[in-house]
Amino acid sequence: MLTINSRNRGDVLIIDLEGQIDGSSESQQVLSSVKESLEQKPSRLLLNLEHVRWINSLGVGYLVAAFVSARNQGTSLRLFGVPSRVAAVLQTCGVSPNVIGVFADEEAALKDLT
Repeated sequence: MLTINSRNRGDVLIIDLEGQIDGSSESQQVLSSVKESLEQKPSRLLLNLEHVRWINSLGVGYLVAAFVSARNQGTSLRLFGVPSRVAAVLQTCGVSPNVIGVFADEEAALKDLT
């Protein structure tokens, strides 16, 4: 099960994710949520992975697709709160730190966006 909620912190849109991001149709909602959020034209977008228990390579693909969609619109996208299990998969897939910026917590990610 995957729960997705969004909130604003100033002019930054934050999407909080909780659960697993895998190849399920439910996990495709990550990309859908980002694309819907991009309709609001935020200049900065953060994905909170603090409560993501697991991700596989298909889930990583959704994150990369979300990053590309954001970049194509001129929106900066960063990840924060990434658990060690999830970080290991992101690194193995070559996404972190080379493609998407990953930060320890919300404050660090916000600071990078300024």
